[in-house]
Amino acid sequence: MLFVKFYKEQMKKTNNEPVVQPTTGTVVNDKTEDQVALLKKELGEKNNLYLRAVADYQNLDRRLHEEKERAVETAQKSLLIDFLSLKDDIDRTIEFGREKENREPMKLIKQRCDITLKKYGVTEIDALHKEFTPHEMECIDLVPGEKANVVVKIHEKGYLFNNKLLRPARVAVSQLTVSK
Repeated sequence: MLFVKFYKEQMKKTNNEPVVQPTTGTVVNDKTEDQVALLKKELGEKNNLYLRAVADYQNLDRRLHEEKERAVETAQKSLLIDFLSLKDDIDRTIEFGREKENREPMKLIKQRCDITLKKYGVTEIDALHKEFTPHEMECIDLVPGEKANVVVKIHEKGYLFNNKLLRPARVAVSQLTVSK
């Protein structure tokens, strides 16, 4: 600001002829001052564009990372759902198998399945004798009972994947019976 005041005073004294800046020895006139202002404005605009580009890149990088995680999780879910069907078949074989000698190897296979599922964040929904919750269970049968809205039989186990529903438990729910 001091320089501008000095410059204007010098311009008055020299009848609007260019003035030499005393500290640097450069010639200063109205045109130079306008150019400096224009360059400062352009620099501010370019800096703003740069900051926006950096922010856009960071947002793009974050979105790509999130989409990649979602794609991996979706692929894992599909694989796990198929694997759960196989596990259900093994459970039914153990439960209804006629030959006792075939049950033991199947139990070992079941144990390995359970360990593998747990390793990947899959947990079984504990539903039997619990209150029916529609966000984790699917009622496929109503049976008379002493208490209302209690799971009395599990037709197909339900599972959570990283604490999110992977497959709902398909259950039979008690319905309060009225004595007459």
